[in-house]
Amino acid sequence: MTVFVVLFSFSSGLLLYLPFYYDQYIVKPYIGMPEPVVKELRKAFHYEYVQPDPKQALKYHKRALMMAQEIGMDPFSDMTIGIKIRYAEFFEKFYHYQQAIDVLESIRGDCVKWVQLFGDKHVEDGKRTRILAWAVRCSTKVGELYGLPWIDESEKAEDAFSWAVETLLKEKRRREVEGEKQGEGEWIAGEEFGGTMERLAHEYEEKGQHAYAAPLFLQALTVCPTNTCHAAILMNNLATSLSQQPNQTTTRTQSDPAPTKPVQRPSGGFMKPLNKLNPQPGSSDSSLKRPDRPAEPSLPMVDPVTQAIQWANMAIATAERVPAEDRTEECDQARCAALYNLGELAERSKKNDEAARQYEKARDVAEGVGWDEGVKMANEGIKRTQQVAA
Repeated sequence: MTVFVVLFSFSSGLLLYLPFYYDQYIVKPYIGMPEPVVKELRKAFHYEYVQPDPKQALKYHKRALMMAQEIGMDPFSDMTIGIKIRYAEFFEKFYHYQQAIDVLESIRGDCVKWVQLFGDKHVEDGKRTRILAWAVRCSTKVGELYGLPWIDESEKAEDAFSWAVETLLKEKRRREVEGEKQGEGEWIAGEEFGGTMERLAHEYEEKGQHAYAAPLFLQALTVCPTNTCHAAILMNNLATSLSQQPNQTTTRTQSDPAPTKPVQRPSGGFMKPLNKLNPQPGSSDSSLKRPDRPAEPSLPMVDPVTQAIQWANMAIATAERVPAEDRTEECDQARCAALYNLGELAERSKKNDEAARQYEKARDVAEGVGWDEGVKMANEGIKRTQQVAA
């Protein structure tokens, strides 16, 4: 009887799952595509996920691209670019990162060239906006791949992120000045816009170029939903960037505590947006050369330390206001890191009692959520203040 019940339950579950599987993975991804291309893509899917065989999967991915070209699919349609994106994803899945980068760079280059040659004729039909959105997303993903620890090409990562950010901002400014033209479609905004800003900000932070990171964190914060854990993270990151910039009253020396690194790098946003065959449109003219950095940060830098304290306190207040049902570990990390930042700033101003209190608060928060790195960081701060007092 037990065996019968188990088999019946398994069979029932399988019968319920099969229609869902067929609809989600066999039908939906290929709606509107020519059948010869779909046939090759389904084979590639089979050898990539069902019966893993990378060589066979690669073979059918290539055949799908060749078939799309043979039957005359628009090379700049969302469907065709989507096939190329899947090709890049395949390489990344099997750890062939340079090949994935090459595919993405090829897509980006082709999209930019198309806009330079034909973009002015396709403003009102939205094609210019849509194609340059792909270029921006590909550039962002290239930056993420170059930044992986086992590739660690930080200069190339910065170049890719810089191009994406400059393209985003240039098009945003153009629309603000000229106004959005009828039919050209909306530009990249919201979470996707902020994520690109944040990724470049982290690249600058890791190189100690805090004056460039701070305005980017602020840009990301302006499009981040308020009263969220990630907003608290961005506020703390902004406080960190500001606290590392010199002012007239405090100057960090080699004996001062090391800067607190920003927490929670944004996760790769490439897969979700780029897997969509109808993405949010985007555009901006620019060549593939590395753009110049901004001449001056956009934040007023009269007293960066005071601003850092204000942003750290705002990060704590924001993290504490987030409703329980919306709280994530980002809230606790933001609180802990912001408290540590306040302790570090007090320590640099020779206010050791205040610094010790903030470090202890940071340790309590980290211990409460089991964040070992936060506990270690706070204990090191407490130890420094004790050594000064002795």
